[in-house]
Order: sequence, then C-alpha cells, then structure tokens
Amino acid sequence: MDLVRICSAFALLCQVIPAVGAAGTAAACESAEGCSGEDLSLLALWTNKSNKQDKWPWGTPTAAPTPAPGACTNEQGWDTDFDANMYTCGARTGFHMPHAGTCIAKLQGVSAECGTCLGELISCGKLCTVECCSGTCSGTGACHSCKTEKCAPQFQACAGVAPPFAVGSAAPAPAPSKAQSAAGGACVNQAGWDKDFTDNMYKCGLRSAGAMPVAGTCMASKQGVSAECGVCLGNLISCGKQCAMQCCAGTCPNAEACQSCNNEKCVPS
Repeated sequence: MDLVRICSAFALLCQVIPAVGAAGTAAACESAEGCSGEDLSLLALWTNKSNKQDKWPWGTPTAAPTPAPGACTNEQGWDTDFDANMYTCGARTGFHMPHAGTCIAKLQGVSAECGTCLGELISCGKLCTVECCSGTCSGTGACHSCKTEKCAPQFQACAGVAPPFAVGSAAPAPAPSKAQSAAGGACVNQAGWDKDFTDNMYKCGLRSAGAMPVAGTCMASKQGVSAECGVCLGNLISCGKQCAMQCCAGTCPNAEACQSCNNEKCVPS
C-alpha cells in the first residue's frame, strides 16, 4: 500500500486524482480487511470527482435536514477539536454533503441540523483549497482569511455562532490547554521516542491535519512515550506545516530543502 499512501498525500495537496489511480485504490480497499485514513482520503476525493453516487462507500445520499437559524447555538462541543475533525470528515467524504454533515455531527456529538451547518462549511472550504494547502495548513492566516471571506457568513447565519477561524470574530479564544505545553527535556528519558520517526510523524500529521493536541496524542501512542513527550513531537508536526512545500507535503522529508526549512523554523523550539 506504499504507492497508495504516496498518492494520497499528493491528492490532498493537489486535489487531482487520475482515474486509474483511484480505481486501483478502490480495488485495494475492497480486497483489504480495512482501509487506513490515508486510503479513505484518496478514495473519497476520487469519488467526489466521479459524480456517480452509486460509487459512494456510504450508499446513496439522502437529503440533509434543513436547519433553523441558530442550529448550533445551544450545542455543547460543536467546536471541539474543530480543525482536526473538520479535516477528518472532509477527507472521508470528499467534502460532499450530506455525508460531511453526518460525519461531523457524529464526531462533535451534535444534532443533525447543527451537523448540516458544519458540513456545509466543510463543503465551502473547497473554495480555499490552495490557501489551506488542501487542509494541511488550516491554521495559517491566508487560510483563515479565505474561509472568513467565503464561508463564515453563511455558516454563522446557519449555526448562529462564528466559526473559530473567523478573522475579527468576537468569539473568545479557547483557554490554553495543559496538553499543549511540556517541560524542557520531556523526551530525554523516553526510550523509543525516535522509533520509525519519519514514518510515524508523517502518519500522525495526516491523521491530525497537523493540529494539536491531536498530533501529540497520536505520536505519544505510536512512540510509546509520555503525554509530555508527545506534546513536543506533536508541536514539531504542527510546526512542519510551514515547510509543506519544501517537504512535498511530507513525502520527501529527507530532501535538503525540507531539512533546511525544518531546522530553521522548528528544531530550535
């Protein structure tokens, strides 16, 4: 499945998937016991391009519920792990409604109506593919500005709340999490922190969209290290989004340009 994984990373960056590659992925998924998140991303994105609803892994789409204004106003947790979960549902569904809304409603634990608002926001995000690096640099100013201009007004009218990324939003910033900081030397006595380092950093970067604290939790689990050490590794993944171009979206981490960029922007911290 190495070729599939490489194609997946390329697809997330370019949003262009040749039919032959997609067909190969579909066949591989059908013959395998299960598909990884990377494989599902590729299959979903290809399916969205095909416009053949009988190809959808989730069956024939049904109409999304029509939400009343303010559908997310009283929904607890609608913005929990927002960037990571929006990215996950976008990749799994090819940014297609109503599946994107169903996916995000389940992940956030909200009503179907609130999920519809969130799903439409995912779908609208396709308009900012370049600025958001196909979802891998959703925390950048360029990405926020694009989505604020093109998607935030419709979402706020539907949901009754401003999306967390909205530039100039009156929404309060979330309190700093203890999981987002770690004492110096957190990995010093952690055996195995660098085991299969490049491969696991790439996997956790894809699964979390480079968002903390999800990236840190993923790395702590894969490396078998403490949560504090995982925070350091997760922050390194998040920082690496600045080097997406030089690192070919994670597929050429050993390239000189990639290593130079990471050494300059991420290693000191």
